[in-house]
Amino acid sequence: MGIQSARAMGDALHHLGIPIGQVLSSPTYRALQTVKFAQLGQATTFAELGDGGHNMLADKSGTRAAWLVSRAAKLPSDGTNTVIVTHFPNIAEAFGQSAAGLADGEALILKPDGRGGSPVVTRLKIDEWAALDRVN
Repeated sequence: MGIQSARAMGDALHHLGIPIGQVLSSPTYRALQTVKFAQLGQATTFAELGDGGHNMLADKSGTRAAWLVSRAAKLPSDGTNTVIVTHFPNIAEAFGQSAAGLADGEALILKPDGRGGSPVVTRLKIDEWAALDRVN
């Protein structure tokens, strides 16, 4: 099911003409497989996007959440979008209420404001991508 979901998301991104710049990923096998099957390109892995070797337990120190908030606030290269592949505990800690009830494969779409913030614009469930119209 995960492979099919990753492929569907990647197909939708390509069909919609959404330009992908940087791809940042957890170093876990599952996350890297998502990048591979979604055909997102070469990912750069960061330990901060992983599970810290603790099997998806929350990071009590808040280090991963702070790193993710900071990284998500960085503006992508002109004309591109940055994709970050990580795990629910990291997302929940970083984005709090905006991530409440986030489902497997669901994406938070953020818009860095250039001033250190990155408000959530919308959330997209995996099956919602295909219903979107192509970007012109």
